[in-house]
Formats: sequence, C-alpha cells, structure tokens
Amino acid sequence: MSITTENLNYLGTLIANSSAEQPEKHEMLSFLADMEQAQKEMDKLLLTLAVMFDQNDMQEMGTECRKFVFK
Repeated sequence: MSITTENLNYLGTLIANSSAEQPEKHEMLSFLADMEQAQKEMDKLLLTLAVMFDQNDMQEMGTECRKFVFK
C-alpha cells in the first residue's frame, strides 16, 4: 500500500501542530519529505516498467504497473 501526498500532508499538519520541540518537528517533517520523494521515484520506476512491458507485447503487466500509480 502506498502513502499518498494527501496522507503525508495530513501527517505534516499533525506534526506541525504537535507539542514536540522544534528540532524534533523539523526532523519528522524532513522524514516525511523524504518519504514523498521516495514515493515519486517509485511511481516513476513503475511507469517506466509499464512502458517497457507495453513495448514487449506484455500490456497486461503494463496495466498492472499503472494500477499501483493511478489508484
């Protein structure tokens, strides 16, 4: 199950409004930003795989890859 940008934004809001000290807040928010970037990279990889499957007459596999990105 992938985490969406909406989920990350919600978590960021919870962290920003929490009673945690500023250094801890910054560390947690940085971690969420890293997770968002990793999700984007994974989506890019899945779309690249989908194109490769399509080009090799494996459209069903390409469709399955796209399902992970476009839920």
